[in-house]
Amino acid sequence: MRTLHGLFRSILLVLLKKNRRWQQRKKHLSTETRNIFLTPLAVPRWLFVCFTLLAILVLLSSFQEMDFQQIAGYLVIILGFMILIGFYLYRYARHIFESNNDLIILQLVSILVIALAKIFNEIGLSGYLIPLGMVSILMTILVDIDLAILITVLLNILIAVIYHNDMNLFAVHLLGGLVGVFSASSIRQRSDLIRSGLFISLANALGIISFMALLQHTRADIVAYNALWGIINGFFCGVLSIGFLPYFEHMFGISSNIKLLELSDFNQPLLKRLMLEAPGTYHHSLLVGNLAQTAAGAVNANPLLARVGAYYHDIGKLAKPEYFIENQDDHNRHDDLSPSMSSLIVLSHVKEGVDLASQYKLSQDIIDIIEQHHGTSLVYFFYQKALEEEAEATKEQYRYPGPKPQSREAAIILLADAVEAASRTLDDPSYAHLQELVTRIINNKFIDGQLEECDLSLKDIHTIGEQFCHVLSGMFHNRVDYPK
Repeated sequence: MRTLHGLFRSILLVLLKKNRRWQQRKKHLSTETRNIFLTPLAVPRWLFVCFTLLAILVLLSSFQEMDFQQIAGYLVIILGFMILIGFYLYRYARHIFESNNDLIILQLVSILVIALAKIFNEIGLSGYLIPLGMVSILMTILVDIDLAILITVLLNILIAVIYHNDMNLFAVHLLGGLVGVFSASSIRQRSDLIRSGLFISLANALGIISFMALLQHTRADIVAYNALWGIINGFFCGVLSIGFLPYFEHMFGISSNIKLLELSDFNQPLLKRLMLEAPGTYHHSLLVGNLAQTAAGAVNANPLLARVGAYYHDIGKLAKPEYFIENQDDHNRHDDLSPSMSSLIVLSHVKEGVDLASQYKLSQDIIDIIEQHHGTSLVYFFYQKALEEEAEATKEQYRYPGPKPQSREAAIILLADAVEAASRTLDDPSYAHLQELVTRIINNKFIDGQLEECDLSLKDIHTIGEQFCHVLSGMFHNRVDYPK
């Protein structure tokens, strides 16, 4: 046991060293990325494996002395499970395999449920009280539904081993866990988590009655006793999920569908401010949201994230709404300014938006979209105006600071933003003219290198253009000239 604890201590020291390096780098990063859980360090995958393996072994050995045979048995089981999970992630879910946050969430929920199983077993509590359904719900909402199913099955096997190969326990938890996964996949608001807990309670009770009473002819009082624990388990799963979910969302900067739906409520303070203080920008953001959502659904991106990100992408204009054309009346304030000053005001709306989003505690995915929605594009109008007045003007002075879009959703919003704004300049918004406009804008962004850091293929870009044309043609539809 001393050897295990020594190895565990060594892994922690390695992680602390990396953390110290991160603290040194942290001073040079913007405030919105200074969350230790959002560290961009490339942590080796084997480090996650060793940490999880040793943490689980230490947990299992903390309550009783285990001989070498028992340690070896647990080691083989856990290592086999981790190899299976690693192979699945590397082969079928590379984005999760490469995400520190997703792997840490996987570690935390796995270690938590194994610790509870071991504690419950040692103090004599029923195994039917172990909240495995909570893991199923959280993994489905925060990470991935397919991975949630795999983790539910593997953790269930390990719990059954801890409870001396109890197959009734395995079957009931498997049924309840899978019900938790599928019920959580359609959750639209936080109160629905209680509904998922009730479904798990029902599944647990039916499973216990089926396996114990009907198949094994167990006494009715024992069946009722265990069924009661199963029902309580489902209730606890729902309550614990409601409690843990906001903390996971905040710590790891995750935009779950529940969080995104809350942000899409037009009663949100920022959206209300946008509606009242910059109505033109507000209307533009709604239209960009429609374009982005439709395009995202067609190229296997997240339509909800694209729509909500579009709602907030221009919130930085709240700092000086009157300097943006969609909020102006007959007088253009830039007529009284030099091109360099005008460009500074226009360029600053990205930084203002990031600061405002951090102030209102928007999720990191939304902040990234705000920061990346112009990439390093050129403010072409003021650059051309500067060339006419100043021979020394350079493109670098009139480019957004970036970074370029890193995700599909940010890239789609970059394109949708440019397309929607340009479509307002068409005198004859026929389908042919809209198609020509969309093609020209997308080609210009592509040639300028704005799409080179996201994973959109040429086929995806073509599909996005088609979806934009379809939506824009509906926005600019013709009306019958009614008689007066």
